[in-house]
Parts: sequence; structure tokens; C-alpha cells
Amino acid sequence: MNASAVLSELFATQTRQFAQIMGAFQECDEDIQAVVLEMVDIVNDESATGDEKDAATNTIVEALFPSLMQDMTQQERKARQGEAGNVLAEMADEESHFADRVNALMAQQGITQTELAEKVGVGQSAIANMLSRKSRPQRKTVARFAEAFGVDASELMP
Repeated sequence: MNASAVLSELFATQTRQFAQIMGAFQECDEDIQAVVLEMVDIVNDESATGDEKDAATNTIVEALFPSLMQDMTQQERKARQGEAGNVLAEMADEESHFADRVNALMAQQGITQTELAEKVGVGQSAIANMLSRKSRPQRKTVARFAEAFGVDASELMP
């Protein structure tokens, strides 16, 4: 088999896999789609750790292909959920710290969500979603928040 045929077969395989993933995504309800999209952001975030990316990938697979989880042994499932659960709990703590710290800085500096949105370069609804923990800010967004408040980014998201 020549190189062109190998590449053609590889592309065809990846295209079929992409179609399966997109089909599964489209069959999900809006809430699951939102979770999958948040996890895709984490997987694509250059500053995310390997553990965070692994947990996000596991969440995507579980959300889109729940039957794969049924094929795993009970022990494998528990181990996987434990790893993902630890990372997700850590992420939830970070989000909580971020929301609490931003709310405190807004009160301290007398800034409204609308004013903060203008400084950060996002919509007010994005600010509201981050503060109510409906969405997770990406590292570059945290850096823009830090700049708006005049603090170090690690003070907002450890």
C-alpha cells in the first residue's frame, strides 16, 4: 500500500469517527451539549493540566457514548469516576474561589457586572454565567479579569 492510500484510509477512518461523534452530540439535549462544549474548551486549553484534559475527555466520552461505560467492569468504572471526580471537584473549588473573589473585588471597587464586562471585553451575560458558575472561565479570560482589577491572575484562579 503506498503512502497516498494509507493517508486516504486514515482520513476516511477519522471522518467516520468524527461523524459518529457529531451524530451523538446532536442527539443529546441542550444541557449535555453545553457540558460537552465546556469540556472541549478544557481539552483545547493550552494551560489545562493533563489530568484536567483527561477528566474532560472522559466526561465527553461518558456524555456522548454512555453505552461504552456499560461495557466496562464495575471496578474500571469506579476507578475512572474517582479520577474524574477528583479533578472535577478541584475544578469546582477553583470556580467557586473565582466567583467569590470576583464578587468581592467588584464590591470593593464599586464595579457593576456591566462595567466589568466592558473592561474584560465580554458580554454582561458571560460575567453573570461565570459568577453563577454556569460556565468556567478560560485562563486567558481570567488574565483579562486580573488586568481589569489590577491583581495577579493567581489571586482569582489558583
